[in-house]
Formats: sequence, structure tokens, C-alpha cells
Amino acid sequence: MPRRRRHYVSLAEALQAVLQLPSHTFAERSDRAIVALAYTCGLRENALITLRLRHLDVVAKIIGHNGRELRAKNGKSFRAKWFPGTEPLYPIITGWLEEIHALSPGMPCSRHWTSSSPPGTAKSTSPGQP
Repeated sequence: MPRRRRHYVSLAEALQAVLQLPSHTFAERSDRAIVALAYTCGLRENALITLRLRHLDVVAKIIGHNGRELRAKNGKSFRAKWFPGTEPLYPIITGWLEEIHALSPGMPCSRHWTSSSPPGTAKSTSPGQP
């Protein structure tokens, strides 16, 4: 029996989805950037959740994926290059990185706080904590 062909999201579909996400609050801009980053780098959910700013190299367009620091499939480490052709998503990612870096350079990329305020202005929670 032949394998069923998978549908992969095109760049136009990804860009449209990201641009339709709201961007009024810090948390909404974070969400947009995480979705754009997931598509740009092809990262899995667990890698995105544990990603830190220090793992991103915006100039070289790579992510240093360290299996000891990030939750990764089978705990492996690798370097993920940003996919060619995803340049329309770069301003969303880099703009958010500039904003978040100005607030706290060591902060995780995904948000774990309870309001739409930047970290430090609202009660923070860690994943799995009430």
C-alpha cells in the first residue's frame, strides 16, 4: 500500500497564520515570534519550550541545540539553521528578540508568566507549578 502524501505548511500559509495572530501585548508578540521561529527552524515543541536566548545566533541564522540544556528528541545536540526562503518571518523573530533581550538576556524564549505583561512586572510561574 503506498504511503499517503503529507501536507506541509507553505511559507505563504505560515506567514499568513503568523500575521493573523494578535501583537498588541508583550505575550502576543512572544506567541507570534515562537510560531515564526518554529517554522523558520523546524524545531519540535519540547525544544521550543526550553529554548533560551543564548541558544540563538541571529547573525549566523542558527540555533545551537544542546541536548543537555534543551529537551530534545533522544537528548541529542545539533545546530539548526534557519531554513532558506523564510526571510519574511525574520522581522517578527528579530523584533521580538530585541524586545525580550532588552528586558532580560537570560530569559527563556517561551513565556511562563501569568499575564500579558513582560517578566518582572507580573507573577512568574514555572512550567508545572501552580
